[in-house]
Amino acid sequence: MAVPVPLDFIPPQEDNIVKLHIYESSAQGGPFSEIELVTEVGTWPNYIDHYTTANATALDDWFAIQWEDDKGAKSVLSSPVKGGTDYLVREVMDRMLQRDMGIDHVVALAEAQGAVEWYFKDDPTDKLVSDIDSTKRYSVLNGLTYLGLARAYIVAEAIHDKVEQANIGVVSFRTQAGVRSGVDVSKLVELANELLEINISTILQLTDVYDPGLQWSQWYEDWQVAWSQLPWITGIPHWELPA
Repeated sequence: MAVPVPLDFIPPQEDNIVKLHIYESSAQGGPFSEIELVTEVGTWPNYIDHYTTANATALDDWFAIQWEDDKGAKSVLSSPVKGGTDYLVREVMDRMLQRDMGIDHVVALAEAQGAVEWYFKDDPTDKLVSDIDSTKRYSVLNGLTYLGLARAYIVAEAIHDKVEQANIGVVSFRTQAGVRSGVDVSKLVELANELLEINISTILQLTDVYDPGLQWSQWYEDWQVAWSQLPWITGIPHWELPA
């Protein structure tokens, strides 16, 4: 008997995507079988970022996707995600984008990952919402969201060459210190400190966020390669031509 399974993913950056292939397997390593072909994927830059398939065999199976463009080229199969799993990084990213839809999705994902890793001092890949102490779950979720926003705003400044100096990873701005579009980054960090019960300096370190010696295009490409291995990244295609 088929069961419905909701799936979340990051939309692709290409402007000619026309189809979404959904696959299922009972094991993380496969083999995967296609269970649905979705043709109503929207148009760039407003592709769908979630979909509920009604053709799954089991809610707790493993699922993966492929995007297809108008020439028939497909992305590589995404990293598998277990159905019904609430990954913490994805939850933090969604909350960041709810507060500011202007943040680049790729940057939001990376800085959500960085915030979760910073808090847990551990690999964030498999961290779940349920890993947070249930007595302070929403405080921690909000704290991670504010921390992720602060990191994302600093990255946005660095990308657009508004960084005045970056010595040993410490960044200062040409504009009023720590301000981005009327948002005081230091206040976001203070909120994160209070909610997460930690002490992060209001002068954030960018050693794991931005390398001023890299060109933006190379930096962005390096991030894409690194992040494509994470299970929640399903929308940064690496195209393969059909055989």
